[in-house]
Amino acid sequence: MSKKTLLVIDVQKDYFPGGKFPLWQAEETLAQVEKAIDQAKTLDIPVILVQHVVSSENSGASFFKEGTTGVEIHPKILAVAQGAPIVVKGNADAFLGTDLEETLGRYKTAELLVCGMMTQNCVTHTAISKSAEKYAVTVLSDCCTTVDEKIHRIALNALSGRVRLASWQEALAGDSGEKKQPGTSPAGPLRALSLPGFSIRPATGEDVPLILKFILELAEYEGLAHEVDATEDLLRETLFGNHPSAEVVFACHEGIPVGFALFFQNFSTFQGRPGIYLEDLYVRPAWRGKGYGTALLAFLAKMTVERNGGRLEWGVLTWNTPAREYYLSIGARPQERFLLNRMEGEELKALADRFPEDACLAGPVRSF
Repeated sequence: MSKKTLLVIDVQKDYFPGGKFPLWQAEETLAQVEKAIDQAKTLDIPVILVQHVVSSENSGASFFKEGTTGVEIHPKILAVAQGAPIVVKGNADAFLGTDLEETLGRYKTAELLVCGMMTQNCVTHTAISKSAEKYAVTVLSDCCTTVDEKIHRIALNALSGRVRLASWQEALAGDSGEKKQPGTSPAGPLRALSLPGFSIRPATGEDVPLILKFILELAEYEGLAHEVDATEDLLRETLFGNHPSAEVVFACHEGIPVGFALFFQNFSTFQGRPGIYLEDLYVRPAWRGKGYGTALLAFLAKMTVERNGGRLEWGVLTWNTPAREYYLSIGARPQERFLLNRMEGEELKALADRFPEDACLAGPVRSF
């Protein structure tokens, strides 16, 4: 097993309530970091603390000034990581002008687990530093925070293209040798749901404005609103035209839609059977934690079985740790053997143009 080291960046007093620059969910992030450090110690994984210090001569600095209370590492971190070396930095990149690389070398580090404050700044600059390229870097997405939720999620989404994202439980999992049985969760066997007032309703053409609204709300939550090109007219044609490309169902409470799922049929050549691919699942924030998302998934699983399908599949953003952990808890298995490949826009057109002009088709091909 590769030697891991946990790097905890800038968990300092100025980032907490009463400090000079309090961050979004600082206390909650602190609690997660404490758990990560405690687990690392249990597994004999070294912990390195990073402290950002600004010279007292720098009059333009508003926090982390040398000699102030706010520059101090949070006492809870010092307590749980007692004896851990502290690397002092003056830049966003924890490698720049410090002895971090030398310290990691003493631990023979091969895998670097990064967490801490300012997701889009110090965490990102350290994780993708030129000096970090020699390590397998994982950012603990549930052990980071920044000024607000939107910037945090946008930063994680950007990071996901460069490094691995994982929860501290995933990154610091012990090898117990035990395999979870299908249909079980950490709390035991999965049980049937009971949701008074809940219903599933298939969407119709009249629901197109609501479908688009749900899509936009989901994209906003994921920090991807700028990527949405869908329009009501396009959805009306592709979902309810002569050749529908996908299906949509709503999760309803007392008949009012509070979430939706958009899905379509795929196929497994190895199984020789169709399946269902879930493109989007979304429940409005006020209705989360009540079982509606699970009920939507259960409905799709039931539909897959009733249609003689072999698989229900979906993707999840790498930074969305709560969703990843939840899917594991209900028995879904990440397919780590595969990487999703995508081609769109000009690249898609360029490849299509490579089809030989003098080729002929021996029979008709179904259009979308």
